Amino acid sequence: MNTKICKKCGIEKPISDFGKGGKQLRADGNLKQYYHTTCKKCVNKGPRARTDNIDPKPCSQCGEVKSLSEYGKRENGRYRADCKACKYKRRLEHQAEHPEVRERIRQRDRWRRANEPGYRERQNATTNRSHAKHRDRRNREHRERYANDSEYRELLLKRRRDFWENNPEYRERSKEINRLYHEEHKEELKVKHKIYYEENKEKISEYGKRYRIENADHCKKLRDAQYQKHKDKLVQSQRDIRSKNKQICLDRLGNVCSHPGCNETKNLQFDHKNPWEKSFNICSCITKSLDELFPEVDKCQLLCLKHHMEKTAREWEDGTLYEKRLKTIEKNLAKSEELC
Repeated sequence: MNTKICKKCGIEKPISDFGKGGKQLRADGNLKQYYHTTCKKCVNKGPRARTDNIDPKPCSQCGEVKSLSEYGKRENGRYRADCKACKYKRRLEHQAEHPEVRERIRQRDRWRRANEPGYRERQNATTNRSHAKHRDRRNREHRERYANDSEYRELLLKRRRDFWENNPEYRERSKEINRLYHEEHKEELKVKHKIYYEENKEKISEYGKRYRIENADHCKKLRDAQYQKHKDKLVQSQRDIRSKNKQICLDRLGNVCSHPGCNETKNLQFDHKNPWEKSFNICSCITKSLDELFPEVDKCQLLCLKHHMEKTAREWEDGTLYEKRLKTIEKNLAKSEELC
């Protein structure tokens, strides 16, 4: 007889699912094995049911009630009394007290990763699952420690800089990851950067000034490289600004020579009516903003090349420009003495 019907649940089950009873000697001299009438599963559901596999289960160390997935399982199918977290905590404490044990475990893991087929993949999968489970908590703890612990922050920054300088593969991989991330979150990052800049404008400005002073040579190289890279674009941009501003100023003064009887409209030059009111040369400062140019333009008149040279010659002859030049030299000397 290989099967038996349970008296309690009424299900026919293999004889191995029933507990063994006594044995009886038969007339033919053989021993007959008797089995219980109730299967093992129904027996365990009764008042003497096992308590080691109940779900959820209280931990014997921390006392918290957790699901069975939080406990390790033995070979006989029974679960441990302490949860995985408590077991891991005790293991760390033991390794901290015995460094030789920790080093021996690390050497064993390194050897298994290098020589045992499939071990590296299993470990990586376990690590990825752990990171996915505890990512939010660990990131929150890391941000708090990074913000409040200056030594920890400097250690991480130094380690990152050294790794960046000495590991070309890491550097290229990081650049590619950053590029893909910025392409994917371009609009979101624009909004975040704008908000951060508005909230920390003074802090960013002070940091930039301090960095440029402390790294003057490096910043000069960066500026030169940036200029060489965009040289054609920058030169053309300056030309466009000069042409646009000059035309606006010419239109403001009528775009015709102001000398009586002269209607020249080509090669016009800006001439200050009163040389003593001149603050700057308009042509050399034509790239300034229009708000700065208009007050100076209003002091001028348009003259063609011939009449401009004649007016300048008369001003040198009557001593107006000569006197103005002397006043300018004296003023510059006074400033230099004050600085000394």
